[in-house]
Amino acid sequence: MSLFDEVSRHFAEKHLNVSKEWLEACISWCLEQNVSSVKNISYNQWLETDISVDGTQEKPLFPSQETLSSKLLPKKYTVQVQSCYDVATPAYSQLHKLKKSNLENASVCADAEDQNFKASWQPKPARMLYFVFHDGFKTLKGVEHESLINVLPDPILPGLKLTIQGPLDIRRGHIMLVKKSIKVLGGQVEEMVQNNNLINVLSTLLENPEHRLSNNKFPECSNFRGKPGKIKFVGSKPKGSIFESSSIQRKDNSNCGKRTPNPFDDDNDDIFSEMQIPNEELSTTSTPNVIRDEGPHFPFNDSSSNSISSQTNNFDIDFNDEFPAVEEAPFSRTQSIVHTVSVKPFQYLAMASREYGEIIIAKVCITTLSSKLSMKPIECSSQRVWHINVIITDGSDTIEAGMSPIILNKWIGFTPTEYAITFKNDPSKKEELKLSISSISNKLLKFNGIMKIKFHGPDDVPVIFEALNINPGHLQQFKKRQIV
Repeated sequence: MSLFDEVSRHFAEKHLNVSKEWLEACISWCLEQNVSSVKNISYNQWLETDISVDGTQEKPLFPSQETLSSKLLPKKYTVQVQSCYDVATPAYSQLHKLKKSNLENASVCADAEDQNFKASWQPKPARMLYFVFHDGFKTLKGVEHESLINVLPDPILPGLKLTIQGPLDIRRGHIMLVKKSIKVLGGQVEEMVQNNNLINVLSTLLENPEHRLSNNKFPECSNFRGKPGKIKFVGSKPKGSIFESSSIQRKDNSNCGKRTPNPFDDDNDDIFSEMQIPNEELSTTSTPNVIRDEGPHFPFNDSSSNSISSQTNNFDIDFNDEFPAVEEAPFSRTQSIVHTVSVKPFQYLAMASREYGEIIIAKVCITTLSSKLSMKPIECSSQRVWHINVIITDGSDTIEAGMSPIILNKWIGFTPTEYAITFKNDPSKKEELKLSISSISNKLLKFNGIMKIKFHGPDDVPVIFEALNINPGHLQQFKKRQIV
């Protein structure tokens, strides 16, 4: 058996569809270099070759795009990864994590020692990779249909060669990738790593070219590329190769940004600096306005008309701005129903009256802070109280509310007066202050329960004066809740 036949058979056993021209040129180069194992060196050179270049692969193996739209493919196919990114995570967040940008509002962290903490309202992390493949003749797309964390390397560099084994489920032209269908061959292509790195791919998705990496300097590595006149052999990868540099680039940067001192009486409230967001970014969810079909008319008196007017004011809905050409719908019997659900054990924020003195009980969670912890002076008094505002939501509405000083005193463990007298005279107590403030942020982040809220009119910030964890009594009341 000739050397060419031996190497060709070695490639065929691995289901590598290389062209005769490329293989002959590679074998000739190996003989010039007096290498001991032509089969292994040829295989390694193919792993470093961009198979999307014409003349590298022998023939197309995948069917036409029309046939590929919905089909089960039974064979084995060898492909090259052109690019890969996670579609389960926002591209903007991935980009800034890779560039190690400091985003104040990207995450909320209670303490430097609790950076992996996830609030109850935050979604659990997930991953679904989207691949762009090339088989030497056409571009293919694949989706991580089953977790491949233990199968694929990290990072996944452009130029990586994979064997995809059938049967392959094809949905709308996308290959559904599962564990049993993937075999990693290895390799990378230096030029593709420079042009198709993850930062450039995400920047292209965001149409944000200023984030793209400039021409990066990669280690010189002139491997065989299928052109006999430019063949140079590299026995081993140089130190500081692209594997190392890209691995550092793709490391998960879950640390919160550096904190800066805040204009508090001292610097002990810097624990909250990562959690503050600008006021213009605060938003509330609103229920879509629906114009009901005109139904049968019923006579009504002035008192019922006033009732309707007050209901409309409570919800503060301006139909004229949103539907300027639509006349006010006539009163119907269905519009007279205001509360259709029992208020026990809690009621919804969207249905609550915002009048002065109104007290409601709601099941809410705290999404973020809208102010820093501070000492607020009491009117007509020299004393001060703790003050902080939070954003709460129950799914029906989102509002800003202030935490009662009584709750803050209980959670922190001392009043501002005690702080001024004890802690400022004893510097050793500062650590106790920091731990107390840290526990406050933890309580706020983890809280998901019942709150009693008092409103002071539609234009003033309501106050949370009691916060309770959900107990079996609340659950029992919820089970008994019925339409009234």
